[in-house]
Formats: sequence, structure tokens, C-alpha cells
Amino acid sequence: MILIFLILGLYALLHFILESIVAPSVRFNIRLDLFAMRDKLRLLKINDPEIGDEVFGVLQDGINGAIKYLYDIDIPFLLHCDVLVNRDPQLKESVEKRRAAVMNACRRSPLTVASHFTAR
Repeated sequence: MILIFLILGLYALLHFILESIVAPSVRFNIRLDLFAMRDKLRLLKINDPEIGDEVFGVLQDGINGAIKYLYDIDIPFLLHCDVLVNRDPQLKESVEKRRAAVMNACRRSPLTVASHFTAR
């Protein structure tokens, strides 16, 4: 009985440390990275007018959504979104259309958008 109590107490302590100390600082660093990524995207759009407005809008909307909902995103939420996309044909078509627009823009451009994001 004491062993179970100690195990549960240790689990509660580790959960508290993870959710209250580690996770917020990791999310904050990811948020700062997303802001930097959005700034690079905007600079890329200014310097390379070849990038279409649709592709720019898709990428910027994705980054803005990630910034806005970063604190709500977890594994169960991502799995739920995946199920919703697979269940709804219109939503799946919309996602695939946006993905295809970004991929086509990356193939046409001599410098890919992804390479600009990873360069620091």
C-alpha cells in the first residue's frame, strides 16, 4: 500500500514538473521560433516576388494558427484533427489543395521555402 502511494506521489510530482515548468518553457521557445519563421517568410515574400499570394497566404495562415493555438495543441488534439480530416471529404480536399499549392511553389522556385526557414 505504501509502495502504491509512493509511486502515485512520484508520478504526481513528475507530472507537475512537466506540465508546470518544462512544458510552458518549451512552448514559449516554439512560439518564438514560429514568430521568427513568420518574419523570414515575410522577408522572403518581399525579396522573391515569384512566391504566389496563395502560397504565401497558406504558409502565413498556418504559422499564425500554430502561434494562436500552440497552448491548446497536444497529442489527443492532433489525433482528433486527423480523424476529422479523414472523415470529412471536403475538409480533406481543402487540406490536400493547400498542401499541393505549397509543394508546387517549392518545386518551381529555384530556392525552396523550406531552405529559407531552416537557415539561421
